[in-house]
Amino acid sequence: MPMTYAEHDKKMKVPAVCELLPLRDLPQGDNVMVRTNGAFVAGYELKGVLSYFATDEERNQAKSMLEALIRGVPDVSMRIQFRYEISEHLDFLFDDYVNQQRTQKSEVMALDAHRLKMWKLKEKSGFYFENRLHVYFIWDPRIHAKLYHSAQQNRRLGGFTLSQKKAIQRTRKEHDTYLAELESILRGIESSMETANLSPRRLSTQELFEELKYAQHPTRRDRRHYYPGEDLIQYRSAREQATEASILNETETYLNIDGYLYSVVSLKELPDATFPGVLQRFSTLGLPYLNKIRKGTASSGTTNSMNRLSGIPRIFAFPVTK
Repeated sequence: MPMTYAEHDKKMKVPAVCELLPLRDLPQGDNVMVRTNGAFVAGYELKGVLSYFATDEERNQAKSMLEALIRGVPDVSMRIQFRYEISEHLDFLFDDYVNQQRTQKSEVMALDAHRLKMWKLKEKSGFYFENRLHVYFIWDPRIHAKLYHSAQQNRRLGGFTLSQKKAIQRTRKEHDTYLAELESILRGIESSMETANLSPRRLSTQELFEELKYAQHPTRRDRRHYYPGEDLIQYRSAREQATEASILNETETYLNIDGYLYSVVSLKELPDATFPGVLQRFSTLGLPYLNKIRKGTASSGTTNSMNRLSGIPRIFAFPVTK
């Protein structure tokens, strides 16, 4: 059935959620995510630094290590995004506990069933808190090549060709070259994070896919595997598989995404000083919140709400229905 002009205009003004995700592909085995602008994204899970009971000397030492980590990151070609989240659910912890059971004794199994029942009741009442800290490194290889590569190296990656086969081979070669350069940069960053006692753990391709879905719907998590579109009977892109939510309403103060209201608090300037436990008060809000801080220049030139929220320090707060 042909599309009318009114339907076309509505589609252009209100695009699908999958069109708003800046995701191009999730290459298998590379442990990176490729954005629509060609940038690579690598993620790490961190344990954080326990500074609440630390002395001034220990906090200053941790601060110096974190500053050394920031200085080791390329200034223009790479951006850092910290994601700190506090929630009142334990995800798949109960399911993993049941799957790890090895005993066949009825007494022990009955005791475990009673424990699980008590733990689930406490979880529903908001007794447990889960702290999750991730850091993402967004690296643009094009900008990096313009700044640090010579003209001969840029020409070696290939020029214009009419052969489709050669274009595909050159693209794969270019991808492998950029990926190897990113891995060399990440090795230095990983050593800096280990020195700062952050205990980094690299996120796999599947974990990046799950985190992308979890960011859209904070109370619904699934472990469906990501499959390349070419391996499916009907082709489905990575953006289509990762879409988990719908924008129901949009106002100047909040976004309604699947019944959850997302509000934003942005910071124009960083505070002059901090003190231990500054984020502890957020745990008494009565609702989960997300603190995302990005180091880098903010994106501009777009009018979409989802894109306007990128590139600035922000806090997402959403009510959770019991």
